[in-house]
Amino acid sequence: MSATHHPDEALVSGYAAGTLDQGQHVAVATHLASCADCRRWSKALERVGGRIAERTAGRRQDEAPDLRPGAAV
Repeated sequence: MSATHHPDEALVSGYAAGTLDQGQHVAVATHLASCADCRRWSKALERVGGRIAERTAGRRQDEAPDLRPGAAV
């Protein structure tokens, strides 16, 4: 991947979540090193994941809050 060929959203999301295999991780990390736009997108996804983790920490799945936009949390 070069800075002119961007990874799709699923790859960037997987990178932010830490769920990619080693080869995919290396490819996306290499791209992020040279692409500020994708790097910003990845960081934004990491922040969202962190917020979800904070809001659901210690809760059972059936107790998790509704995180859809506009839902009361």
